[in-house]
Amino acid sequence: MRALGAWSRANLGASRSTQQAIVLLRANPGPRVALPWRWIGPEGIKREFREGELQELIKRAPIRTIPIKSLVGAQHTAKAGRVESYIRKPNLIPKGSTSPGGWPIDLPICMHWEGQNVLWDGNHRSFAQLLLGYETIRVRYVNLDDA
Repeated sequence: MRALGAWSRANLGASRSTQQAIVLLRANPGPRVALPWRWIGPEGIKREFREGELQELIKRAPIRTIPIKSLVGAQHTAKAGRVESYIRKPNLIPKGSTSPGGWPIDLPICMHWEGQNVLWDGNHRSFAQLLLGYETIRVRYVNLDDA
């Protein structure tokens, strides 16, 4: 799993086709892949903000484009099959889709916390875009440093 993550970090921005991205993903054995960004976990944010408060901030969050290389993760791994589904169909989640709780899930969610861009939701989509050669990603940007 580490080899694919290292390769992804080293080749940010290298444009490639859907088939090339799938070959890269499938080169990693097993049902899960390590995500290439540094992991910090969600615990710090969860200590400072209640779930309901985060959900309200997500509902009001602006959409921004951020560099993929600026991300740190709230989870270690992703399901390879799900990453592949986003490589094949990047817009798999329709625009305007919401969770059962009512917050938008149509774009990944980035929590800017303590000066870091924490990928809160959308790990599979973000990794798929990285494998496809994108350098940036559109996210719902929640600035917790200003909350």
